[in-house]
Amino acid sequence: SRDAIKKAAGEYDVEVVQSLSLDGASLRGIGTALADCRLLVNLRLSGNQLARIEGLEHLPKLQRLDLSHNRIKRIEALEGVGGLLCLDLRGNQIESTGDLGGLSACPQLSHLYLRFLAGSTPQEVAANPVCVDPSYRPAVAQAASETLAFLDGESIKSDNPPLYIERKEKRSFPTKQLARSLA
Repeated sequence: SRDAIKKAAGEYDVEVVQSLSLDGASLRGIGTALADCRLLVNLRLSGNQLARIEGLEHLPKLQRLDLSHNRIKRIEALEGVGGLLCLDLRGNQIESTGDLGGLSACPQLSHLYLRFLAGSTPQEVAANPVCVDPSYRPAVAQAASETLAFLDGESIKSDNPPLYIERKEKRSFPTKQLARSLA
């Protein structure tokens, strides 16, 4: 409700809310509750009972979205948040690389979190099932926009070393020594 949003954000008017944390609020859905929060930049909905991504189409300024520790099975319904820079979906139920298709709706996305780094927290057991797939990182890189720079806190660029060296728009193949270091 509008009153719950105002209270959580510490604002008198939902139209001026820029940051909102509804972590652990037992939410089962978003619906149209955030429709008037058009200036929202940072939204935290961690630790709820959300089964789907929804109700974000009215948030054109949203840059950071934390949906960790919910029950989400697919990345979808992100069309209205084209300016999204950071998306945290750790601890959800995304099972296959086919469930990552909605990432293409976020052309500005640079940081995506689907699992915890090994040894970083005891919660790493709560990683999405898709993360055990050996093709996980390449599949995410393919599904996401070219702006994706970090996956699970690690540079995605380090996954694919360059096959050539660019110099003044000319492509030349690496020397034997460089080729050995890339192998």
